[in-house]
Amino acid sequence: MTYKHRVLLALGTNTHQEENLQHAKMLLSKEWKNIRFSTGKWTEPLGIVSDLFLNCLAVVQVEEDFIKTQEKIKKMERECGDTASARTQSHIVMDIDILQFDDKRLHINDWNRDYISVLLKEFEDK
Repeated sequence: MTYKHRVLLALGTNTHQEENLQHAKMLLSKEWKNIRFSTGKWTEPLGIVSDLFLNCLAVVQVEEDFIKTQEKIKKMERECGDTASARTQSHIVMDIDILQFDDKRLHINDWNRDYISVLLKEFEDK
């Protein structure tokens, strides 16, 4: 049996939020059938002037190592229409961050955001 890595993802968008979040969920679900998503949570933008963000978390077991998992996620962001030029204009079409890979926590400052702890509790109840 192949070892599977536990991955926690944070998804966020401030552009056509509901449509883009749904598209990202579809892409992630096609790649990893065992993925589970939290509900969506609207949040104020931090550090930029923009529309509200729609965020959610996802938990998944993957066979790929960290680098391959990250490459797949970055490809999905691009498939959602995310570009560097859009980001320079504060349009975050889709941002998917790996918050945790196995026991390693990443994006440490994100862990302090209220919505992260609220949405994480949804996975404890399932």
